[in-house]
Amino acid sequence: MRTQGAKFNTPYVQVGVVVSPDPLTIKLGDLQIGKENLLVADYLLLDTEGLKAEDIVALIPTLDEQTYIVLARIVSP
Repeated sequence: MRTQGAKFNTPYVQVGVVVSPDPLTIKLGDLQIGKENLLVADYLLLDTEGLKAEDIVALIPTLDEQTYIVLARIVSP
């Protein structure tokens, strides 16, 4: 019962690192995610600096876990 119920849990935010800004590739643990499996918040694309290699980003997977949404670039205070 717990296993079946777990599939309806809300996906959680994960932290990834930009490997390459062009073409956009993000590393999440051992997984490298290419631009075909990424959706990016528009303000990150409009930012004059854009995403750079080594930037740390907050990601959330879609329910099917085939696509990831880049929510924000994150930094340490």
